[in-house]
Amino acid sequence: MQLPELWENLPEPFRTERVLGEPREAGDGTTIIPAITVRGRVGSGGGDGQDAGHGRGPRFTAAPAGIYVIREGKAQWVPATRSTLLGVLGISCGLAASVLFGIAAIRRAPWPDVRIRVTRTQRGH
Repeated sequence: MQLPELWENLPEPFRTERVLGEPREAGDGTTIIPAITVRGRVGSGGGDGQDAGHGRGPRFTAAPAGIYVIREGKAQWVPATRSTLLGVLGISCGLAASVLFGIAAIRRAPWPDVRIRVTRTQRGH
């Protein structure tokens, strides 16, 4: 069975779904419902040589999506942020800017050192 055929025959849990948790009641009458995103994937592998082997298998991942907050009859969605991912993204941008500035400072263009001397000659005499 090829990988596209295997993917088409997967049951519904292999698709991305949002799963809601048990509702929890806070002390002030607020209800909190957690939500996670579950993804299912299929992978396969193989090799050549003496220790060659082939394998296929499912892989499931779950990540927090956020929470629903129900207060005074009004529902509000509060998404879960990935602060680590945002921090790494910020540090990566700063590092890339530093590297580009360093390269620009070391290998600067030659035209700042070019000087043009203008001399005027008198006409007629």
